Order: sequence, then structure tokens, then C-alpha cells
Amino acid sequence: MGLAGRHADIFQFMGMTHDDSGALAASGFGLDHLRRRAEWLAESAGDRIDSIERSALVQRTAIGTDVGDQLDEVVEHIGLSPDELADCPFVLIGSTEQVVDKLERLRDLLGISHYVVRDAEGFAPVVEALRGR
Repeated sequence: MGLAGRHADIFQFMGMTHDDSGALAASGFGLDHLRRRAEWLAESAGDRIDSIERSALVQRTAIGTDVGDQLDEVVEHIGLSPDELADCPFVLIGSTEQVVDKLERLRDLLGISHYVVRDAEGFAPVVEALRGR
């Protein structure tokens, strides 16, 4: 985080972290963990924090009104509650309006303005809704 704060032009948040043994774990999905990382980045960056674009690598997207099964699958796989996933930038599931609201909240809270998604075509309605905002 210190290196990124001092030198990076872009920083990407990821949900994977390393546990005490050094193994990868999906323990960085929670909002408290993300806030801590955002604070560490800001402390390291100092005056240059506003010049660092913040990004998130999205693990799952599902845009529409019939996406409940996909949300249930992610809850089971990651082990976070639906409420915790509501604040998680790595899972963007819901209606276009719900996802747009979430992205705007995360921009205000964590400074994330750039998202990498795997399903660009399925995510297109969100991009269109955010155009010019």
C-alpha cells in the first residue's frame, strides 16, 4: 500500500487477501477491510491521493430484475451475507438502478471510479446509465 500510495497512478482493490499462512483467502470483501485499505492508501499518498485512480476487479456481475439465484450463489461461495455484499465492489448484482446507486456510494466512500468486469455486454446498461455522471 505504501508503494502504491507513493508511486501509482492507479490502484486496484481486490477481494483476495493472504491469511496468516500466506495462502490466498477471500477475506478482503468486507467494507471494513476496504475502508482500512483506502485509509492506508491515502496515508501513503498524502497530497497526491486525488491523482490516484482507484479501481475494483469485479468477480461477478448480474444486471436485471431476476438475479436472486445468482446473489444466493455468491453468498454461499464467498460466505458474506446479502447485506455485506450490498457494500462490496467485487459483486455487482441487481437492477441497473441498484448497481448505479451502489457504484455512486462506493465512489463517495472509497474513491473507486474504475471497474474491471468480465461481462462487458451484460454490464452495458449500467455504463449507459452512468454516462455523463
